[in-house]
Amino acid sequence: MKASYTVDRKLLDEFINGLENGKYKYHQFYDTHDVLANNWWDMQHRFQFNKKPKQLPLLFFDIEVDAEEGIFPDPPIAKWPVNAIATMHSITKIVTLFYVPPKNAAERDWEADIIELFNKTVEQHPEYKVDGIDFNFKQFKNDEMLLDAFWKHVRNAAVVALVGFNSNIFDVPYLVNRTKNVFGAREYKSVISEFGDLRKFGEQYEIPDYSFIDLLHLYKPQSAGGMAFGKALESYSLEAVSQKELKVGKLEYDGSLVELYVKDPVRFFVYNIFDTLLLYLLNKKLKHIDTLRGLAQFTNTPFTKALVGRSLLYQFDKLFQYWQKNFAVCSKLYNEEISKVQ
Repeated sequence: MKASYTVDRKLLDEFINGLENGKYKYHQFYDTHDVLANNWWDMQHRFQFNKKPKQLPLLFFDIEVDAEEGIFPDPPIAKWPVNAIATMHSITKIVTLFYVPPKNAAERDWEADIIELFNKTVEQHPEYKVDGIDFNFKQFKNDEMLLDAFWKHVRNAAVVALVGFNSNIFDVPYLVNRTKNVFGAREYKSVISEFGDLRKFGEQYEIPDYSFIDLLHLYKPQSAGGMAFGKALESYSLEAVSQKELKVGKLEYDGSLVELYVKDPVRFFVYNIFDTLLLYLLNKKLKHIDTLRGLAQFTNTPFTKALVGRSLLYQFDKLFQYWQKNFAVCSKLYNEEISKVQ
């Protein structure tokens, strides 16, 4: 016997109002229904059919690592300490720099020097300008303190996603494994996630607190393992993509990043900030994350699953591309079948 259900419209309206007005809290749904944080945000706003969609709260980020000259900091090993992480909130436009000055560095007003060089660079390159930008600085003695503060900052920012560039390959796995090395296998998950829940699917990590989004993954063509939201380029470095889309690239410097950190740490930290700023500017122009969210909602696919190649969204996207390329053929076949029926 098939079950039937009657919807109490009054109760449904009360539930919808409760979602939009903050009556219901995320913890209530995660603890009992295993709802991921990004899907909780969509649930809160899913019923706003006749309203302008709210801006997604995102946190753009980029990391720097204090490795030895000529040695690549391998994410699975994560041997070298993290010496800088810059974040930028998509709505408040606050840039937060977590940094560890070089050992034996002379005392100085780091914040004033960093802001001075940042403003000077923006004056020379107006393409970098963001109205209403503000700064927050957090200095640490070591990367244990830096990592702990960073993960707390991300949680307190109440964002849908932590957004990087090539972050699925480098930034996220390096941060996860470095946190594991520093805090130990028993504690690191609780440092990263408020719920102590960290899962790995292939090369990608997933936590209930928020999503990890890689702008490079969204930009690259499917033949290169991406979602084909961008253009086909010879190189998909942040420099190449930024020059193509924004007509401005990364902050220039002489020598290597290892040398820069020791000899000119202010420029090193500003370099980290500008890499993060480029992510904000790319997303502002291209709106790839908004496109992803729209398609995910249209196909009723969770945000996290929309980033995986075998998701419903991925299949829908492939079908839509096929339909675009073969529209004339499909229309002809459809009309022929209709004629037979008539």
